[in-house]
Amino acid sequence: VVLPVTCRCWTPVLTIARLANVCAPAKMFDRYESIGAYREDESASLRLQMWKAGLRMWADHPLVGVGVGAYPVAYGLEYRDPQAPHNAWMTAHSSPILVLAELGTLGIITWAGMIASALAALTTACRRLGSLASTDRNVSDLLQLCRMLRWSLLGYAVCGVFISRAYDWLLMIFLALAVACWSIAGRWCEAPEKMAGQAA
Repeated sequence: VVLPVTCRCWTPVLTIARLANVCAPAKMFDRYESIGAYREDESASLRLQMWKAGLRMWADHPLVGVGVGAYPVAYGLEYRDPQAPHNAWMTAHSSPILVLAELGTLGIITWAGMIASALAALTTACRRLGSLASTDRNVSDLLQLCRMLRWSLLGYAVCGVFISRAYDWLLMIFLALAVACWSIAGRWCEAPEKMAGQAA
């Protein structure tokens, strides 16, 4: 969401942020403080173990990985650290590492390529619609949608580094909406009068 930089607009946002800071549980701040000492944090060290195991799976099966959905099984049978406190069969806790381990080099190129293509399509749509946005409210709304989708997809990609949501339905929705926005933006630029008539 694009917010105009005015004091009146930012006051509620800053007020909510301050309230969240005051009302947040103390345990949350303990987690923040553990970032610098991640080796002592059990959750962080476990996550690093899972990432290392995923990279070892990819090193052993570089082209096509261990198979879709096979990370927990491969980890439990072959790649877990017997000295680690958690020996349960777990997931990678990172979407890129999960894809790399389960689908190999071909899979990570395809998966990352889909996300990069969707971001490129949304950037192209924003550029195309930017020149027409001042002339039509529908174009302006579509431009805002493209911008929000682009930021949402970027947020998904960044957060995906720390969670295993590589095959999530949300990604498929983002990809489908990106293609739709790109297609509509292209048609609007080619025939703005016709599209304006259809939207009316």
